[in-house]
Amino acid sequence: MKLFAPLEDLKLLISTSDEDRLSALDGVRALALLWVFALHSAQIPMWVPPSSMKISEVYIELKQQWWFQSTIQGGTGVDVFFVLSGLLISSGYQRIKDPSFFKRYGSFLSRRFFRIWPMVFAAVMTSVLMGLCISSYSLKNAERVWAYLLLVPNFVPQSLKKSDISQLWSVGVEMQMYLITPFVVDLLVSRETGKRRSWAFLGLAMISACCVAFRVYLVYGPPQNSVVDTWPPPPLYVNPLARLSPYASGIAVHFALSDCQEGQSGGTWRRLCSFVVDVLAVSVLALSFFIGSKVLKPPFFTTNIFSPLANELMVITWPPLYGWCLARAIFRAITAPKGKDLSEWFNFWCWFRAFLSSRIWTPLAILSYGAYVLQFIIGCWALPYFLDAVNLSFSGLTRDDVLPALWRYAVVFLLFTLIGYALALPYHLFVEKPGMRLGKVLSDVISKSRRAVEAVEEGKVHSSKGQISKGQMEADLEVAGA
Repeated sequence: MKLFAPLEDLKLLISTSDEDRLSALDGVRALALLWVFALHSAQIPMWVPPSSMKISEVYIELKQQWWFQSTIQGGTGVDVFFVLSGLLISSGYQRIKDPSFFKRYGSFLSRRFFRIWPMVFAAVMTSVLMGLCISSYSLKNAERVWAYLLLVPNFVPQSLKKSDISQLWSVGVEMQMYLITPFVVDLLVSRETGKRRSWAFLGLAMISACCVAFRVYLVYGPPQNSVVDTWPPPPLYVNPLARLSPYASGIAVHFALSDCQEGQSGGTWRRLCSFVVDVLAVSVLALSFFIGSKVLKPPFFTTNIFSPLANELMVITWPPLYGWCLARAIFRAITAPKGKDLSEWFNFWCWFRAFLSSRIWTPLAILSYGAYVLQFIIGCWALPYFLDAVNLSFSGLTRDDVLPALWRYAVVFLLFTLIGYALALPYHLFVEKPGMRLGKVLSDVISKSRRAVEAVEEGKVHSSKGQISKGQMEADLEVAGA
């Protein structure tokens, strides 16, 4: 297999979506990254001057306004990624049919590791090289890059402090979730039938409940984690068990979609219950633009209107609640009718699916991982000083200068997004895609090693009866390794 194929990958990037793919997920992924960028780009111009730790007066005013909370809560986009990962990763693992758990585990992890680690390595090396070659680029925590390369920065808090690659904590959390995915799926799915067990959804609900219980322990137990946003973040924010519930809800979407394919879901008696759940899900998703798991130091919007206890309970319960509601919305969008009946003009989920499946999201979704990993390498270095030089930072703005601050923020968001995606493109073509192909090759080697022996033994039996040829056997091996 050819690892490097930049021209083919570039054509794929600008091609239209395949109708057989879950194209609505492209919209979800792209919008989640833009939501994260909305938060991070707002943090760039708020320091005055750029190298200081003094927050501008106008930003203090903005964070108290209800209409600016959609930006402040951009960190919820990470929970969106966890839900998508739970759906896609669990379905990918279940498609591995090797009877040996160790073969399945090795094949699965080889693909997942080479899907995410090459870009992590590239981001770390880029950061280190920029620190060595550019005098104005402050190399922060260089002695702790090993934590990023081992995908455990979330367990090394000092590696996240003032780092231009600190966003990689979530990549580490995802990899740690991948490590337990085969155990969870094999527990909840019967390998004999290939179907989920009758209590699979209950099992996922228990995982979510354990996540909530752990979050309660972190806040009210001996750890005494503060719910007010700090950096480096406490375990409440970066511990994989504390963030596991959205991932579990993504696995639930995979099971629900499998039930639909087998005709196990539906029924008129469920319509009322389904409608109530839909209303709840949409309501929570709408509220996520105003409240969420991010609480800033007072004065802040939620601290101004809610008691400390209410803020604590909101931070504890919001990621699990949001994850399940988003999972419901994704399921409804994917399963929405695709025909042209007149009744579908009045179906909210059909419009929702059409919006998420728009072709505009496809390239943004494909480049989303690279853009996320590389976002701060330029943003933390050149952009703040550029904004200060062209008078686009919040320097000199008072609490009354809200409108000037908003248009400056809009420009910063646009520049931050364009730079992130422009930087992601070459890395996608020459690092990310080759890594994905390498992972597939290694996964195929692991899968074929057992299937080859079985095929040869079967071929000996059939060849003695004149029922199989060498060409047919090779074809079977090729299919087994696909």
